[in-house]
Amino acid sequence: MRKYLRGLTLSGIFALLIVSGLILLHLLLLSKTFFVDHEGNMRTAYSGYGDIPFHMTQVSKFAFSKGINLNEPIFDGERLRYAFLVNLLSAIFLRASGNWTFATQFPVMILMAIGIIFTFFSYRAFLRSSIAAGLAAFVFLLGSGFGGYNIVQKQWIEAGRTPAAFVEYLVSNNVSTIIKWDAKFPDQNIVWGAPMSLVFLHQRAFILGFCLFSVFWYLLLRWSKRPNKRLALTIGVIVGLSPLSHYHTFIAMLIVLLIVSTIALYKKGRHKVNNLFLIAAVSILLALPQILYLVSGKQNLVGNQSFITFRLGWMVEPTIGSVPFAPEQGKIFGVLLPFLTFLWINFGLVLPVFALTFILVLLTKKFRDLYSGILLISTIAITLFFLGQLIRFQPWDFDNNKIFVYFQFFAAPVIVALFIWVAKFSKLVGLIGLLIFVLAVTFTGVLDQIPRVLVKTEQIPVIFGSDSIAMAEFIKKNVSQNEKIITTSTHLNPVSSLAGRPVMVGYPGWLWTRGINYSVREGNLKSYYSNPLTNTNIPILYGANFVLVDPTAIYDWKADTTAFDSRFKLLFRSGQYSLYAIK
Repeated sequence: MRKYLRGLTLSGIFALLIVSGLILLHLLLLSKTFFVDHEGNMRTAYSGYGDIPFHMTQVSKFAFSKGINLNEPIFDGERLRYAFLVNLLSAIFLRASGNWTFATQFPVMILMAIGIIFTFFSYRAFLRSSIAAGLAAFVFLLGSGFGGYNIVQKQWIEAGRTPAAFVEYLVSNNVSTIIKWDAKFPDQNIVWGAPMSLVFLHQRAFILGFCLFSVFWYLLLRWSKRPNKRLALTIGVIVGLSPLSHYHTFIAMLIVLLIVSTIALYKKGRHKVNNLFLIAAVSILLALPQILYLVSGKQNLVGNQSFITFRLGWMVEPTIGSVPFAPEQGKIFGVLLPFLTFLWINFGLVLPVFALTFILVLLTKKFRDLYSGILLISTIAITLFFLGQLIRFQPWDFDNNKIFVYFQFFAAPVIVALFIWVAKFSKLVGLIGLLIFVLAVTFTGVLDQIPRVLVKTEQIPVIFGSDSIAMAEFIKKNVSQNEKIITTSTHLNPVSSLAGRPVMVGYPGWLWTRGINYSVREGNLKSYYSNPLTNTNIPILYGANFVLVDPTAIYDWKADTTAFDSRFKLLFRSGQYSLYAIK
């Protein structure tokens, strides 16, 4: 280590500072994604308010259940078909330590750091420059569209705020510079931002997937230069582990391997082809049982829509944040131009500069000769981008952003290579162009981190306070694991997120994205809460012996609390949470 540090050049030190800063930034952001404060309240960042309680359902299920059962914690009777490995890992830490903060944060922090380090290594192997690799990693992790410029124009310049007052405005209002879901044509919504703002903060499965992908790509680069069976075997194992690690990452890996294999077969590299067969064999052997488990018996329909479907254009279908079109959509320009504007607003300079780079890669042999593998990397990037434009992989099209993260993973080093190539002809033009591009494309991403980093602990939302935690502890100690509890479909549910018990019907947003038809069951439970004395058949229908009356039941589902108090035995009450035995 000391020898390595002595050998660092000035550019190497600068690259080390960039990578170290990116890692520290991510760890800081992850530390605010979930933690237990000094009063015992469980808090999560605004961006994780909906997702972290979902992941907690799996963590607590694995931590507090005997053995490993694969029942879906948010829809009793359904099989768990989510990529749950990262939550299983946290459950192991939770069972060993009993510390929610440590168990939740430690695994993803380690995975995040590994992912960023191997991303840098793969970029350096391609660009042959530490400083260029550091800048490419900076562009990848913070590159975004134009949302930040709009905020600056309206809330800083037009509002006449000082820089300090502008920062205070961002922090106190928890302003996201990348999210705008209420645009009216000709304005366009903004739904894409820096990858960490989209997925790295609260999508725990993606963090594991990103870690595996960065290692996978680094090893694949090494293998492409010196093919050998040991590397091929390792790559196959990584791909084989990815289905239950992260769904979209598995797809991205398959696309990469397909393109690499096609090129190898075209060039008739016998040694590489033999190694690729080994990668494929190991990948299939490990992945196929996971795929069959995830797919078999799955209810593939949500309403009348298929789970995976072809459509032309990301976010063109009406949904939150979709492309706003003009009322007259008959002409092609009434659809095409708004969609192109949508892409331009969201991806900013990354998209057009990458498109220009890809054209130059195809046309300029000297450019290809300077950077070995640039045609392969560019082809992977553009394939992933168009794949995301042609196929919707989950019911909510927004989730395709994970595919676009991998597009940006490959696009970033290719774009940096362009400016370095230009610098071969004019050093001033190349370096100034690179500096302007990096600053322009990461401005929104950097601005978006200000409220996330500077937010005070007391401003971070509480998801579970002392009342719900006390109820969960009572349930864990006094209700056996095979007994069922009727609850509402709130996403802040102490039964599923803290006690590790399955619920009849969880949060509809989670169930819808998994293709689960929940409406009949939710309707039955609503009827039961509002009139438990005349709907006595419902607990029998679902085999439930207990019912939890919570704030959602009282205020949203209009629970008849008088009937519960008079008819059923109250086992435990904590604040607005009441648990009844309904035998």
